Amino acid sequence: MTTVNSMNSQNQNPLKSVQPNFGQIKLDKVKLRVKSADGSYQLADAFVSKLESKSIRDKKLLDKLYDNWYNTEYTHNVIVRFNQLKDFSNLYITKLKKNCKALKDNICSLIETTNPKANDRRDDFVIKYIQAAPEIANKSDKPVKGAGELAVYEAVKTAKENNYKRISLYSTNDNFFTKLGFEKDENSHNFVLKKDKFDSFLEKVEQKYEIKK
Repeated sequence: MTTVNSMNSQNQNPLKSVQPNFGQIKLDKVKLRVKSADGSYQLADAFVSKLESKSIRDKKLLDKLYDNWYNTEYTHNVIVRFNQLKDFSNLYITKLKKNCKALKDNICSLIETTNPKANDRRDDFVIKYIQAAPEIANKSDKPVKGAGELAVYEAVKTAKENNYKRISLYSTNDNFFTKLGFEKDENSHNFVLKKDKFDSFLEKVEQKYEIKK
């Protein structure tokens, strides 16, 4: 589900030392659908957190993510940018609360979006990058379901809270975003979700994944 270019050939880990900080800001308690031994899917506790670029804890988390996801060519660019984000973007993760054997680090998805505090304009809230864990992405037999949808949920929630007119993104994963209610441009892979659809999207996801406000 990536919306950015794949990583380049650099092999050097881009994460550097930073100043101490308190780390992740947990935003929402959510539930993901985790595959059980009998093949059925059961709801499991998870949470969405906003990462802090100045936090040593979050740098170490992304350092681990870099190692676990590196060979899949999913995260290099976004992790490099995280080291230089400052206030231009926000980065969120969706993570299972309990260990899942199918995932190396319990992180199910990663999403980079507009930071409302960086600009006073309230036209487009941009999803710059969204990716499910390599153990989940592009697999019919997924160990976890809902990671991408919940990542988009956090984006829509933030856009609504900050009075944006629409959410926009570029993605070649037409089926995923069309199912979520995004409108696709006929001549490109640009998608939008307009402001009048925010509430219905949020309510649908909250009901599906038992999210308590």
